[in-house]
Amino acid sequence: MIPERDIAGVRCGFFMREVEDKAATRAEGRPIVRSVPFARIQQVGDNKSIFVVRADEAYQLDRELGRLVSAREIWPREFDAFMANLDEEAVVGTPVAALGITAARAEEMRRVGVRTVEDLANISGSHVRSLGMDGDNLRQRAKDFLAAAAEAGVAADLREKLAALEARVAGMSGVVEAEAEPEPSDLPPAIERMTDGALRAMLEAAGVVVDGRWGRSTLQKRAADLQRGRGATGAEAA
Repeated sequence: MIPERDIAGVRCGFFMREVEDKAATRAEGRPIVRSVPFARIQQVGDNKSIFVVRADEAYQLDRELGRLVSAREIWPREFDAFMANLDEEAVVGTPVAALGITAARAEEMRRVGVRTVEDLANISGSHVRSLGMDGDNLRQRAKDFLAAAAEAGVAADLREKLAALEARVAGMSGVVEAEAEPEPSDLPPAIERMTDGALRAMLEAAGVVVDGRWGRSTLQKRAADLQRGRGATGAEAA
């Protein structure tokens, strides 16, 4: 722990803040938030020195421990007391604001325990009346929102997989095109008997730039073309 002298005159208060869970958002295809404890740290008597940080984020050096420590480590009793006296459950889900309702309407719903779209979609028929005359409509909107988000999430996942597959196919097609070779046809016997090294030497001696990707079939065809251009006698001699 940080020595008491290092935090003298500093006050720390803890509170909950809803933070987007980006991994869950990507997986579900809709905004997902979670309640996370934060620390509000202030130099006593100075209202301009307020510092806000996640309670579990290491930010201050403890020279005795030789590492950075978090606010919950520096003020463990205060943190434990805060967690033990939370008057609300932690939020996990999509805020009801995602449905486009007003802040005042969202506050009304929060007071009856509906804080997320998931809460709203799962509210029972006997309790939906607590939301007012439009309770059934709101619940249906929540269900439709979650269904659409699920479809969008699946579609996004499929698009990512398809894009990855297309990239792989594109990379493979480049290799295939580089290695594609024309089938030899009507090759002179001398050409057929020549080794790949001899074929390359023959072409290079004639001033042909030999592509390292050429296979045997391509080498034979180029050599045959060269032979036809130079005359059978010269080619046979080669």
